Amino acid sequence: MQTGFKDFIFDMDGLLIDSERAVLQCWEMIGKENNLAGIHEFALSVIGQNSEATNNRFIELYGNDLPVELFRKQTRDRFKQMLEQGRIELKPYAMDILKALKSKGYKVALASSTSRASVEYEMDVLGTLPYLD
Repeated sequence: MQTGFKDFIFDMDGLLIDSERAVLQCWEMIGKENNLAGIHEFALSVIGQNSEATNNRFIELYGNDLPVELFRKQTRDRFKQMLEQGRIELKPYAMDILKALKSKGYKVALASSTSRASVEYEMDVLGTLPYLD
């Protein structure tokens, strides 16, 4: 019987970084710039849904005046800009925990439904990539 942990798996969004709040801000900013009424409520209603379902609901609500692909690209670009400007940060003590685990020889993994390229980029910008296996 195993008595201790060997490995740790962290969720990225909401645990290591407060990404939901930042994504909501991006959706609101881009929505306002494109005169999308009710974007805040819409964004809250699709939290946890996959991209296909979200995109379908976006098209139902807003039509094709602003193609959903363009809206999503604009929000991703704004998120990246906020990240690079230091406006998206790690949660308190996240770096301390990652450093402590690595210094004790634990394997540390990250789980996310976000694309691997985005995860690696975000973790690199935030300085956590060297602490993840």
